[in-house]
Amino acid sequence: MLFGRDFPVVRSDVCGSLSTMDLKILQSWAEEEVAAVTKVLPEEMQTDVKNAVILYADKASEEEIYADSYDDPPVWVDDSVTPPVIQFFLNTIWMMSGEDEQDFRDEVGMIALDEWSLLFDWDGNELTE
Repeated sequence: MLFGRDFPVVRSDVCGSLSTMDLKILQSWAEEEVAAVTKVLPEEMQTDVKNAVILYADKASEEEIYADSYDDPPVWVDDSVTPPVIQFFLNTIWMMSGEDEQDFRDEVGMIALDEWSLLFDWDGNELTE
């Protein structure tokens, strides 16, 4: 039970016997983590982040997998459009994190920082200040 409600765990044919988490739960955790990471950034970086579109999806489509060259990428970025788009593939990150909530949250935060750094040409030293 989470937030006073039961959420079903869905079985995925794509992943064989591995379970996939309910997308609503994963999106809620991801949104919380992105917001928390954004809050601790310097003000000018927060402005950059607010100028990007963040989307959440279950898994990458065949086109995104082909374009990314990963079998099952955790994130897809389109910087050819304005504003740039970052799409998190939540069940992929869930599987990468060993189906652990804290590891999932940590992974989302790290991916967000990595992708923002690349998109906005942030210096790694700026992130450690």
